This record gives sequence, C-alpha cells and structure tokens, in this order.
Amino acid sequence: MTMHNAASPIQMVGDMFSIDDGPCLLLPVSFRLNLNSLALVFLGRVFIRNDFGKKALGNEAIMIEYIRLMMAKHPDLCCVFLCCVGTFLLSKSFSHSKPSITQPQPWPTSFLPHFSTTIDFPYGDLDPLEDIVQQHEVAFIMFYAPWCAKSRELRWQFEQAAKFIGNKVKFISINCWWPAGQCRHRYSFYSYPHLYVKLQLLELFTYQGIPAAEHIVAFLDSFLRPMTYIASHTQLVEFLTKADTTVVGYFNMSSSNTSDYNQFYYASLRILANDPYNNIPFGVITSRHIASVYKVITSSPTIMLSRSIKDTLVSL
Repeated sequence: MTMHNAASPIQMVGDMFSIDDGPCLLLPVSFRLNLNSLALVFLGRVFIRNDFGKKALGNEAIMIEYIRLMMAKHPDLCCVFLCCVGTFLLSKSFSHSKPSITQPQPWPTSFLPHFSTTIDFPYGDLDPLEDIVQQHEVAFIMFYAPWCAKSRELRWQFEQAAKFIGNKVKFISINCWWPAGQCRHRYSFYSYPHLYVKLQLLELFTYQGIPAAEHIVAFLDSFLRPMTYIASHTQLVEFLTKADTTVVGYFNMSSSNTSDYNQFYYASLRILANDPYNNIPFGVITSRHIASVYKVITSSPTIMLSRSIKDTLVSL
C-alpha cells in the first residue's frame, strides 16, 4: 500500500518511511503496528489542536492519516521522534542481547585461619568492640577489605604479631568493606588496610609504622608503657641520655588531683602514635628529692623538655 501527499516530502511504502532525495528508514513491523500509540505519546499534544485533530482521536484510520500529514508539515520533529524511538529500541535490544558482567557479592567468610587467636568480624560489626576492650584494656585493630591484596598480605604479619604479644593485647580484624556492616557505615576509608590501637575510654590511635610483625610488636610494647618511671638519679641520667630529645614530668602523686598526670599520659600516647619508633621518650618523676636536681622545678606539676645536643633545658 502506497500513500502519497502532494505537499509532503515524506512517503510511506510498506514498512519504510522514505524522504524525497533522502535515505530510507527501515522500520520493524512491531514499530509500524505500534505507531498509533507512540505517535500519540510524542506528537498528540503538539499537533492535535484543531477540530480535525480532535476527531482523529476516535478513529484509527483518520488518526494515522492526520499524523502523516502533520509529519509532512513538520519533518524536523518527525526526525526527532524517529531518533528517540530508534534509540529506545536499540537500547532495549542491547540490554536483552548482552550477558550480565556482574554477579552478586558473595557472603563474607572469616579472613583469618580457624586456628587464629585473632577475633575476626567478617560482617563489619562494631558493637562488640567496646566489650572486648573493657576485658583486655588494649586492642590492636585491623580494618581490611577481603579483596585487597595489601590486606591479604598484612593478615599474616598481623597473625604473627598476635602470637608474640597476644597475651597482653587483643588482636581484632574487622571487614570494613561489607556494605551492610557497621564499620562501612561509620568509617569512610579510601584505601585498605588500616591499623589502630584502642584503649579503654580513649579514642582510636593510628599505627603509622612499618606493617611488619616485629615493628608492630615493638610499637605495642611501647604503647603499653608509654612513659618511663624514674626512681633514682642514675635512672634520670640514663633516661636523659637515651635520646636527643626527652620529656620529663614531675607530679606530686600524693595529691588527689591527677588530671595533670592524665593529660601528660595522654600526650605521651599521642606522640607515640605519630612517632611509632619512640624517638621522644616521656619520663615521670614523683620524688621531689630527685626532681630537685633541676632548679627549674619549684612545684608540681612541672614538665621539662630536654635537648642533649645543645645541652639545653626548657621548663614548661
């Protein structure tokens, strides 16, 4: 069936639309059969403005003829309409033809061996963490992603460190990649793994040292005893010469106010977290007789920064 319009550059022949002096657009039969509904959606509100257009809504043949006439008068909109429909059909065909390249994420499993002394939370739980810290006082935590190569490499060093110092520090590994886990919702890590130390009633302290078992053990040993107690003049001299820079605090522990001592202790932890090799050791003096070696000590508390290179002593 061939229909012509004298004033129209568009002709419909069978299943093809042809434009005079232009290429033919081959349309599938399904498109031709659904031309009615597609045209109504896209062109109905644009072209049906007069009485003839309104009557066309009640008669399929008249409506099709009317739409053809409007297409002939507005070929630019016709091309836009055909491009939109073609894009839609191509996207649908590709979506059905291409196989899926994704698969559901598998449920997490334990990241460490079953015989490990480390507590593993493969589902990213954080609620039990506080209870564990209350029982063991100090916990060393690894936040990992099970697919991460660095996390997989570190877990063996983590396990070796746990064997050496696990009787003093509880080792905990947490899957912080699992989307439904508490860890993933609380922390926004852009890389893995991350190592932290957790003490009772204190925040997480980042471990910034070398991720090897011997370095981790040395750091945790220093973290358990971040300050050196100085009980004699000999110990004081040895302490001041063990490093280029030392910090010594004098506190009268007979006083009921220990807030200054607690702040000094907290400062030693912060310094150690930023300097895992303990290059600035902290010492504590509780005897006024020993503290009297330094004339700058007149009352408690007094904090002294000693630099042996320049043989200087600074009182804070």
